[in-house]
Amino acid sequence: RGDLRPDRYIAGGIIGCAVSLLPAGGIGVLLGLAMYLPFSVTLGFGLGCVVSMTVSRILGEGFLENMLVPCAAGLIIGEGTAEIIYSIYMIL
Repeated sequence: RGDLRPDRYIAGGIIGCAVSLLPAGGIGVLLGLAMYLPFSVTLGFGLGCVVSMTVSRILGEGFLENMLVPCAAGLIIGEGTAEIIYSIYMIL
């Protein structure tokens, strides 16, 4: 097709590589998500990154990995499970 622009792909690859080399690696993911997802999701992800970096500096990586990550995973699983149970209840 005639609408393929290699210069955009090359520029995107260069920018993606440059952003991934920054000290805050999550910024590349944040920029990628910002292009496709609503602002509320991107804002939540960005604030989560800032909180994660702050907690990591104050309380250390161990606390973040051993306490907060499992807690966050539990919240995500709990939300999904509650939604499934509620959906089943509404169907019945």
